[in-house]
Amino acid sequence: MRVVQDSNIWIGCTRQNMPFIFNALSALNETIITKLWIWDAHTTTIPSDMFAQVRPRVVSIERSRLATIRVGAFAPIAQRLKTLELRNNKLLFLDPLILRDLGQLEVLDVGKNKLTEIAQGQFDSLESLEVLLINGNHLKSIEDRAFQGLKNLKILNLADNKLKKITNETFFGLDNLEVLHLKDNDLTDIDWNGFLHLKKLKVLDLGHNRISSVTLRGLQSLEKLYINNNNIQSLTNVNLFGLKNLSVLYLDRNSISQINDEDLQILRGSGKLSLLTLNSNQIKEIGGRAFQPVESIKILSLSNNDISSIINYKVVFLANASVLLPLKKLVKLDLSRNNITEIGENDLSFLSSLKELLLDDNQIENVSTHVFKFVYLTSLNLVNVRAFTGLHLTRFFLANNKLKHLPKGIFDNIDSNILQAVDVSGNPWQCKCGEEWLPEWLVKMGRRVIDIKNMGCMATSGCDEVFAEDNEKGSVWIAVIASVLAVVSLLILIAIGFLYLDEGKLRRASSDLEWLIPRDTLNLLSQDNVKEPLVAGDFKIKPQFVSEEQIKPASILSQLPSKTVSSATEKKRVRFQ
Repeated sequence: MRVVQDSNIWIGCTRQNMPFIFNALSALNETIITKLWIWDAHTTTIPSDMFAQVRPRVVSIERSRLATIRVGAFAPIAQRLKTLELRNNKLLFLDPLILRDLGQLEVLDVGKNKLTEIAQGQFDSLESLEVLLINGNHLKSIEDRAFQGLKNLKILNLADNKLKKITNETFFGLDNLEVLHLKDNDLTDIDWNGFLHLKKLKVLDLGHNRISSVTLRGLQSLEKLYINNNNIQSLTNVNLFGLKNLSVLYLDRNSISQINDEDLQILRGSGKLSLLTLNSNQIKEIGGRAFQPVESIKILSLSNNDISSIINYKVVFLANASVLLPLKKLVKLDLSRNNITEIGENDLSFLSSLKELLLDDNQIENVSTHVFKFVYLTSLNLVNVRAFTGLHLTRFFLANNKLKHLPKGIFDNIDSNILQAVDVSGNPWQCKCGEEWLPEWLVKMGRRVIDIKNMGCMATSGCDEVFAEDNEKGSVWIAVIASVLAVVSLLILIAIGFLYLDEGKLRRASSDLEWLIPRDTLNLLSQDNVKEPLVAGDFKIKPQFVSEEQIKPASILSQLPSKTVSSATEKKRVRFQ
């Protein structure tokens, strides 16, 4: 238990059991506080005298396993109590006797309990109640006129229950109701006359049900209508009469396959409509005049459909066949996650007020600088270079398409000073060195670029990296070739050296003859055979003339006696072994 005092006083108690909490509150001696907050405690039952000694304006008991409230428990604080929050507990039923003393209560929150039904007259004593939250229970039925005593109720939340039916008198008596939440139920059977008397209703949420058609009339104060996540298959099943203050209409996640010229005529009387969303349907075709009845809208969202073109082929002979032509006040256009392959130069140029354009996750392949010709619409996948001329965009998304190249100057008419975010990532960019301007432009955008990493070659700031890569590859090849040549040269040198050594073994110098011929054989040679003796000696040799062939070693040896030749051979063997 802790007491906090600032401009107000509140008491908080958590993770305690009921005896401890009861004793602590009993010791306060009728202390006036702003809020008593008990959470994550073990308080299955609130006794009748629990608040006898404390006077809070707000009582909040949350996530405390509360299942039973004794009659008279709130009587001591009834005149002061304004807000009662019993959220996230285990209440099965609210006894009218428990609430009978709470005539001054303004807010009652019994959300996320286990309530299964609301009986007639159950809340009749809560005359001052303005907010009733019963969302997240197990409600299957609501008796007729169950809320008739809540004359001042402004907000009723019945979301996230199991309701299947709304009758003509379900909301009888709620003349001042402004907000009604019925989303996340199983509604299929609705008597739309049950909403007729809700003259002050401003917000109606019917999302996440099983509704196949809607018929609302006379709700002149209605501003926001949510019919998303239902079973509506055609806009002809949405009949909205006299909703002159309607500004927001959500039709997301239904089964709508097309928007014909007459489908939105029912909204012609809703001149204040500014937002129309049809995300996640199955829309393939849009009539050329489909958006004329809603020409005042500022936000149009058609994300996640099957739209392949915003050109109306039935009126392709016109100067401008864009289905968006009537929407000259459009500020935000979301065409992401479709199958759009082309955006012509006249498709968006008239949207002079457009500030946010989302074209990510389409099938746009490239941007052409050629003049757009309607005759080629079925075969060309182009976005004309002037497609964005005149647009004053603040957010621009072309991510995850099939763009390979953007011509220089395509963004020249977009004021970069007002541009807040741009995303062209996730495209299969093919960079042409010397022609790429986009990387430099993205650098100038700085932090306004949402994803710079998923840009492929566009993530570089020019051709420097390309040249560096080419030079690196060239250097590698040069090194390889030089290495091969060096190896070949080395092998050649080794071969030359081997041949040189081998030839040296076979060659003989003339001086070797002195060692090949024994000295004792020299006397056999005539002194006339040579001009000078081979060796000096005491004996005289008679000169003898011989031919040139006769002085060759082989000839000389052949003239020697066999014994002498043998001796010479032995000397030769000894010398060269």
